[in-house]
Amino acid sequence: MRCVVSTSRSEGLDGLLRIINDHGFDPILTEDMGAGSSLMSADFSDVTCAVAVLPEIDEAEHQATGLLAIYVEIGILLGKGIPLLAITGSRGGLHPALSSVAYAAVDLEDDDSLAFHLRMFLKTLSVRDATSAEIISREPAAQRVDLDATATSILETLDAGDRGSALQFEKQVVRLLSEVFGGVADNVDRAGGQDLGVDAVIGVEAKHGSPFFVVVEVKKVRGDRLTFRRALEQLAFYRQSLHADLGLLVFDSVGPPQPLWMVEPVEGILALSAVELIRMVAEGSLEQFLRRARNQAVHGA
Repeated sequence: MRCVVSTSRSEGLDGLLRIINDHGFDPILTEDMGAGSSLMSADFSDVTCAVAVLPEIDEAEHQATGLLAIYVEIGILLGKGIPLLAITGSRGGLHPALSSVAYAAVDLEDDDSLAFHLRMFLKTLSVRDATSAEIISREPAAQRVDLDATATSILETLDAGDRGSALQFEKQVVRLLSEVFGGVADNVDRAGGQDLGVDAVIGVEAKHGSPFFVVVEVKKVRGDRLTFRRALEQLAFYRQSLHADLGLLVFDSVGPPQPLWMVEPVEGILALSAVELIRMVAEGSLEQFLRRARNQAVHGA
């Protein structure tokens, strides 16, 4: 499987190419296929995905010819139906004309962020391409997970106030989600504890309907309304940039809903306490809950 890389850079690509290769793809630069409009006549057999690296804003020499060529190549790749991830760096978002393209506003030198965003992008591809025949029948989650032990492990992290407990909270929640949904691209073992934006992306596959995916943030907000609101807004940003169907915030409240959580809702973002999440997994209702929320978002409800 090949992954096309569109870029005007002549250096600084080693990390990106290595990461693409580490994920099982053979990276190939557009300059080796036919740069600019010449890409139209290239051989796209075995091409599964593409990554476009936009030049940084301060790279003046690339602003005219380089950026234009990349936009031409992006148009050709999209026209060929090839899923594409744009690396935008300090540019942030993309031009409105490219609103359907997933993007990551990360630096090429940041290997951890690049690797995570690429994992999330590839996970979305596997979910989007899933068919009912490809879905492996799974036992109910309650039969595969020791829910009592998992719940205890999660809840034990809630009272502790140290940074390590917050990371353990993330790991336990992502582990639970992994058991329910199978393969999960996660970020909880990040080097140096760096926050790369979201903690996981989960695919809800086609067993009971059309496949979709959810970006997940696990957060110990410790009763702070501002922290809670910022987590919702950050999740909304990554949901938009990755074109995820939903965002799910799992937070550390263990009691009934409090006035703290009665903040203005953020479109496409759900918030569940750890206790609510555990209850839904035990009842086998989590997938139905997410699917219903996704359908409501599609219909604008």
